[in-house]
Amino acid sequence: MDFKLQKDECLTGKYWIYRNSRIWGVEVLSNGTIFVKPIEPIGRCVFSSCLYKNTPVYNSSISCPQCKKKFQSPDNWCSNCEIKNFKSNFGNWTSGNQMLDQIIQRSQSDVKGPLDYLEWIPFTEFDDVKFVAKGGFGCVESAIWNLGPRWTYDPSSRKRKRNGPYKVALKIVNDSHQYLQEFLNEVQAHYICTSEDNHLPHCFGITQNPKSKNYVMVLEYAHHGSLRNYLDKNINTISWDDRLVLLEGIAEGLEYIHKKDHVHQDFHSGNILIYQKDGKLYPAIGDLGLCRPLSEINDEGKIYGIMSYIAPEVIRGLGSTKEADIYSFGIIMWEILTGERPYKDQPHDIHLAFKILDGLRPTIPEGTPDDYRNLMQQCWHKNPLDRAKGIKYRITKLRDSLNLDLKGSVCNNDKDSSSSSHPEAYYTSRHLSLDGLRGESCQHPEWPGKGWDLLKKEPIIRDDQEMQEAQGTQYKYVSLEYDLSLDIDFLVKDNGNFLGKAYKIDDFSSL
Repeated sequence: MDFKLQKDECLTGKYWIYRNSRIWGVEVLSNGTIFVKPIEPIGRCVFSSCLYKNTPVYNSSISCPQCKKKFQSPDNWCSNCEIKNFKSNFGNWTSGNQMLDQIIQRSQSDVKGPLDYLEWIPFTEFDDVKFVAKGGFGCVESAIWNLGPRWTYDPSSRKRKRNGPYKVALKIVNDSHQYLQEFLNEVQAHYICTSEDNHLPHCFGITQNPKSKNYVMVLEYAHHGSLRNYLDKNINTISWDDRLVLLEGIAEGLEYIHKKDHVHQDFHSGNILIYQKDGKLYPAIGDLGLCRPLSEINDEGKIYGIMSYIAPEVIRGLGSTKEADIYSFGIIMWEILTGERPYKDQPHDIHLAFKILDGLRPTIPEGTPDDYRNLMQQCWHKNPLDRAKGIKYRITKLRDSLNLDLKGSVCNNDKDSSSSSHPEAYYTSRHLSLDGLRGESCQHPEWPGKGWDLLKKEPIIRDDQEMQEAQGTQYKYVSLEYDLSLDIDFLVKDNGNFLGKAYKIDDFSSL
């Protein structure tokens, strides 16, 4: 085992103790002898162990002071009584929005542990509010939550109590009343995942800024910031093992999202938060505002995100899928490998979109281990159906095989990741205009006057005057995705279901 219980840590008796996502049975005899045995892992873990710096020891013999029944979980939590208490308090608070109230109340009506619910937190409970970063829809601030979360069970009073001042992150959505549905979707996504140690940040609850009236999510504070922040500061010292620890955790979080039959849709290094857990790096996938069930994903051509991380088929307008998230994971693998931002030397415009459609990917540096290279290339494969599967298992296997030979050895560790980027290289999520992906605006400057709608997959014809003015001009750029030589059968799945319609053009001059 990787922990040792000291004699003076607990009294004589039988206990449960929580370590490394498992429950252990502990018996302490009067002579100081300690027996420890593992108990089968519980199906739904009500802890997020990254939140506990010092995991307490719990006495399994004590009972709930309210219903007098023995606690059935190692955190001295009685779900039945807690639910009754929450429900009796519903009339004493409101967010001012009925739908938001219902989400919070629903979480409290099905609570299974001290980290398994949301709460409405008055803004007056926060002090020392400081700006941290700006995002696509708003900003993030840090703050001290004076009362803190209700984690601790006090044996003397036999009641749960709040932990006291605790640093949190406040995620503010600008004009949240206008983007209320998006805000509610993110709150709901966090609640679905809030109780498990699954590399997704914990959401404590919701508050509202009294001045701006914007709703605010109260989240775990990541002391290392985003993955992008961490790489900017540590790329010259990060080891191969650290790289793979990060990727392993990110892969686990992404697989959890996909296990819930959701897709992230805005997956990039700025949306991955880095915590410190038991002396090790602990990544968590954040910004679940666009995270949706697959059944709710549409292919209306609406594109939001950072172009460098967006899969070709999404650029083409076919909608987000789990495979599109895997493509983004491949770009993140390259970013963790090099410390660089993808495509930072060129403008993030329609020309870059065409290059990505044509097969452009970040340049892989020499010295990259073959297994790492192969997995990365499989993740960003042009064919969604050929992209990597089981990435968590493959990263773990890769970590085991590389540790002995390459631990401490880094690729490109003398690279200056702070070198300047192109002024039109954007790394904040944004809406990418549909008009920029269709018709004349998406073509090479010498396009002769006829276009191909990348989203509707149908020809676009300019008016007669434009056609006459363009006569005699030779077209010199055709996206390879629509070139005669391209095999586009991959757009059709083996079972006959379509990822999207595809057309071959026999003669461009006939359009």
